[in-house]
Amino acid sequence: MVNVFASESFENVVTFDLIADASVRDSFLAAKSADDLLMRMSIAATQPMVANKTVVVIDEVQRCPNVVTFIKYLVQRGDCRYILTGSLLGVELEGIDSLPVGYVEQVQMYPLDFEEFCWASGVAAGAFDMLRGCLKDEKELPGYLYDRLLNLFHQYVVVGGMPDAVNSFLATRNVDEVRNIHRDLHALYRDDIAKYAPPELRLVIRDIYDLIPSEAGSKNKRFKLSSINGVKRFSQVTDHFLWLSEAGVALPVYNVTAPVAPLLLGEQRNLFKLFYLDTGMLMSSYSKRVAQAFLMGRRKTPLA
Repeated sequence: MVNVFASESFENVVTFDLIADASVRDSFLAAKSADDLLMRMSIAATQPMVANKTVVVIDEVQRCPNVVTFIKYLVQRGDCRYILTGSLLGVELEGIDSLPVGYVEQVQMYPLDFEEFCWASGVAAGAFDMLRGCLKDEKELPGYLYDRLLNLFHQYVVVGGMPDAVNSFLATRNVDEVRNIHRDLHALYRDDIAKYAPPELRLVIRDIYDLIPSEAGSKNKRFKLSSINGVKRFSQVTDHFLWLSEAGVALPVYNVTAPVAPLLLGEQRNLFKLFYLDTGMLMSSYSKRVAQAFLMGRRKTPLA
């Protein structure tokens, strides 16, 4: 998505992948100043960095934190524009000595929501205008549109909003291929936990991540801490849950004392359910018959 935006918005795009190209990563890590980094970029670039016409995309920037520190001075020069992307930046940026406040705009990327999934499936934007109008006026949605959106919602629950999974589903309608993509994503997240989580927290964070499907599907109204080996109190794992949440890997949904606005006033921080950030990734953690049931509109199939 970033590459598409860059190619559509700028005349010249220079891209660096700091995981795929170890030599570039090592070169950038050795930079001692913004000018030094700029020189190293110009050497590593496979095409000229034309002033006032170039956007530089640096992917997996968490592998070179000094790039984020130096970016302020590169932006001040005004020669190029810069887009920095990476995994788990919500926690990785915390360790950077000097964040360039005022020079970097942070944008959190999320999976496609249901409306975006519908757009990708060919639903016209006007359909949602009609939907909002009916909700505002408290009127029934026309049957043909209701049936169409309900069918797409069942698909969305199974496929989720990860771009690769959505593209695969729309191209093939093959749920097995979608589930394979989800399994690969789970493997990548587990690798990220092993690479980036604090060493003393990694094993328990990994256990919590793997427990999410069973805990989400249980009848308990909260994440059962006794499911985690050696844990009896929430205070023992506060940092572990916080890391998963801030990394954007998992989403906590907190209990409230009463369903009264504003909900934050009644939030109970130690009583919550934990979900994967994407409904499709959660669904692919269960058997395929659960996915089949959701596609058919049956939502009470046991999660096994």
